[in-house]
Amino acid sequence: MPIGAYDPWLISHCTPEQALEMADNINAKYFIPMHTKTFQQGREPFNEPIDRMLTASQNYKTKIAIDEIGQTFKLDA
Repeated sequence: MPIGAYDPWLISHCTPEQALEMADNINAKYFIPMHTKTFQQGREPFNEPIDRMLTASQNYKTKIAIDEIGQTFKLDA
């Protein structure tokens, strides 16, 4: 789910909290963030989308699968 570049493009990009809510609404088990931590895409501070995602994730059922570029994720059978 996209979690970055919401400032100034909130009309077409969601916030980390909105992305987590959407993931919960479709009963997603795992959440993989995108549009973040690769290069500056919006006006928000570079680490803000991930920090907001990690803080807000406590309020949602969906589990964060990765939170750093280069991490791997394996689905359990």
